Order: sequence, then structure tokens, then C-alpha cells
Amino acid sequence: MSVCIVYAILLVMNIATEVVLSVMPLEKLNYSVLANRELPPMQRIWTDTDLSHAWAVLNYDQMRPFITKLENGEPIAISALGDSILKDYGGCYHTSLSGIQQVVEQLGPAYMNPRCSESSYPSDGWLSRFMYMINHTWPHGDHLLINHGISAMSFHAFAHGSCLERYIPPKTDLLILEHLPYLDDESDASGQSLALLLNRLRFVFHDQILPPVIVLNMHRLTSSKPTTWILNCLRNISSCGGSCSKQFLSLPHTSCNRSDAEIGANKISEQYGLASFSFNSLLIHLASQNRSRCELFSTLFMDALHPSSSGSMLFADVLVQYLNLSLQHNYHQQNHTLSSSSTGSGAEAMKHIVTLRVPYMKCYGYSTGYTSNASHSNMRVRRMEGWVFSESDMSAQNIKPGWLAKQPGAVIEIEIDLNISSQVVNDTLLAGITYLASYQHMGKFSVVCLSGCQCNVSVIDGHIIQKHSVPLFHEFIITRTPHNTAVCVVQALVLNSTRSGEHKAKITQVFFKTWIETEYAHFN
Repeated sequence: MSVCIVYAILLVMNIATEVVLSVMPLEKLNYSVLANRELPPMQRIWTDTDLSHAWAVLNYDQMRPFITKLENGEPIAISALGDSILKDYGGCYHTSLSGIQQVVEQLGPAYMNPRCSESSYPSDGWLSRFMYMINHTWPHGDHLLINHGISAMSFHAFAHGSCLERYIPPKTDLLILEHLPYLDDESDASGQSLALLLNRLRFVFHDQILPPVIVLNMHRLTSSKPTTWILNCLRNISSCGGSCSKQFLSLPHTSCNRSDAEIGANKISEQYGLASFSFNSLLIHLASQNRSRCELFSTLFMDALHPSSSGSMLFADVLVQYLNLSLQHNYHQQNHTLSSSSTGSGAEAMKHIVTLRVPYMKCYGYSTGYTSNASHSNMRVRRMEGWVFSESDMSAQNIKPGWLAKQPGAVIEIEIDLNISSQVVNDTLLAGITYLASYQHMGKFSVVCLSGCQCNVSVIDGHIIQKHSVPLFHEFIITRTPHNTAVCVVQALVLNSTRSGEHKAKITQVFFKTWIETEYAHFN
């Protein structure tokens, strides 16, 4: 039986006084009603106390500006970065796509999903459910969710190979970073990918102060590609009483509970004053509560990675609980401040000016997806033979726009603008190509500088052994020619050599990168 959040808060904070909270307790929170649509019948198989096992790093103070804006009756904008758990299952929240296009330069691939189209609004993703709760409590017609999920996109890829300015609005009130640790370097216990991503995001926001940030460390049920047997069991909960009952006894793997990449993300979250949650820890706790693991995982997962409707409700409940705890904390902080001082608001936080060196990038192409044809791209293609623009792979639902070639000898020439900011402090210039990598069909292509710049020849192999398709990027050093032209022309040529037996190549983006110095205020 679910215990209301008020009880959980009093239990956790040992507060005996009665406090009125704005947010509806979870036991009464019906996302289906809030969405004003029929959703699959769901029952919570967790309590509010269970949700506390997802807590890794908590910071309630960071939420104060977000809460203040809601209490003042103002609209809020939540931006989210992540992978397919966000793109395909996070959902959207907007009254029209034009409303989002007014605040971002380019829409992400989530908006080509039927869940986020005009006709299917509202959607039933885990983030849109969180938005329904917010609008139920603080109604406003202009609340906005910006979903920028890209399949298999890691913190490292966002930090090093994407132009964040194109799809994150400067006036973001809450930033949610959905993270699959296995996509990042498993040895990254220092959390450097997240640190660089946060520092790059500081540069996106005009005041260079981060909004509240929530890191959601997600969970892959199996440590490798799941067997067909396990997938069939996950999709048929009625089989849990039979042969499927033994397939989950060793899951989730306890070794996956705290990967180095997740430990690193938690370290950086604590250092930067963020909040971080671990669904690995939560699942291991739920699995230890004398439940049928087969029924538990079949209830929460669509497959070994993506959430079912009940799994989406679990994600939303964790966010709702954190917002509730932040309301509770800020309520008592405000009362304490009023009662402890009648002349002012207390000592001011010490401010330090910190200088950062962050990548300065220009991107051309479709790192964000969502377009209808090649003419809408800013990719400067000078010459193309044997390459064509392709919006999707295999099916209309698998949106991966880019330039596609399938035969050896296909050539494409692309122009890169080398004009750079006056703030540049590093003479090293890099160019990069984002390409599709997969375990089937992919071949090799070479990259060489033709004019306006010089570089060593690179050979890119799109074939990987992991059984998935992911965007990867390749960087190479370039130098300007003596003529000091502002345009560098690079050529990609599909090679005869292949490890897969086929020659497919797909380029989705080219970019130019160097480094600049920027200052931001750091508060104790």
C-alpha cells in the first residue's frame, strides 16, 4: 500500500509539525486523469519509502528559483538531454510545435515520433507525466518541455561532438540529464564527461549560471545484449509462473549497481550542487523485497533497457518526490530565515570568478534530426557523387537524417567555415565528422582536406561488433593554408575495404572545434 509523500517527508526529515504541500501525494496522483486521456491501467508496486533507494545526491537548495517561478504563476521550461530512453519514452509537453521552435534553433528527433506530433498531444512519456503534475498544481498554458534525446548518445558525445546552443534554450528553468552509464567510458570514475558537458552548458545560458540540474542514472537490465528468451519473457508477464520464472534470478546484476561512470557522475553532481538518482539501486532494492523478479521486470520494462508504462510512472514518481522534498525544504528554510532575522536575509554567499576553457564549435548537418529535406540543412555540400540525402534508416520510424552512400568510390565534398571567435585561446583547430556506426552493412570511408586547410588522411570504419547502431564522431587536427582562407573543404570517399562485406556509409554532421576562455560566477 502506497504511503503518501507527506508521511515520507516527515519520516525522512524527522519533522513533527504539520506542513501544507502544494503537490498531490503519489497515492492520489493519477497521471491518466491529468493527461485527460486513456492510459493503460497501472498499479504502483512500490511505496514512497522504496523510492528513497534511488537517492544518490540530493540538493534541495538548487530548486529554489524553479519553485519560486512556479509559485509566482510564471511558465517554466524544462530541457532534457539523453538517449533513446528520453527520445522514445520521455514524451513531450507543448500546445504546438511552433511554441518550441520559437525558443530553439532546431528540433530533435523526438519530435518526429508520433508521441510528440501535433495530433497525438498530449503524450504519455515519463517526463510528460511530470509536466502534467506540474501543470495540475501550477496551471499555465505556456509550460514547455524540450526533449532532446538521441539514440545511444552519451555524456561524452554531447560534451565533445554536439552544438548544444542549437537545441537548448538559454532560458531553461530545469535541466534533466538522462544518463546510461554503459554508453560512457566505464573507467570514467572522475566524471570528466559530465563536468565538461556542464561547463559547455554554462556557456549556453546567457548568465552562465546553471539552472537546477537533475541527473538520472538509468539501468540496463542485462550486462550484454539480452537473449531472445529473456525478451520474450519480458513481453509476456503471464509466462512468469512457468519457465520464465528462472530467467531473472541473477538480475539485475549487482556488479552493475555502481559502475565507475555512475560513480563519476555522482561525484560531479555533488561537486556542482546537482541532484543525482540511481535506478540501478532502486531496482536492486525492489528485487530484494520478496517479489517475483520476472513479474517485477516484466512490469517495469519493455525490453532490457526501455520502460513500460509502469516503468515510466516509476521515473515520474521519483521526480515528483524530489520536487516535493524540495518544496518541504524550502518551506522550512524560508520560515527559518524569517524567524531568525528581522533586518535582512542573512549572510550572502561568497562569490568567486572562475575561468573555464570550453570547446567552441560550429556544427553543420543533422546532429539533432527533425527536418523534411536536405535543403533545410546548413551542411555546405560542394560536390556529391554516389551520395544521397536520406531521412531514415530501414523504416519511417527510425529517423536518422544524413548523407548516405552504399558503393565504393562514392565521393562527397563539404565546406567548413573557419571563422572563429575573438575569445579563442588555443591555436589547435579540429574538424570532425559524425557518422553512423552499426554491427551490420557498414563499410569504410576516407577523409582528406582538399583546400583551405591541411590534415592527415583519416580512415573511418563504420562497422562495430556491439549489436546496435549509434552515432560516433571522428576528430582530426587541421591547419590553415598560407592563403588564410576562411573555408576548409574536406572530402569523404567510400573505400573498397570492408569488414562487414558491405559498403554503407552515412554522415550526419561535420563540425569545427577550438577552445575559448569564459568566466562564470561560482558561489560557495
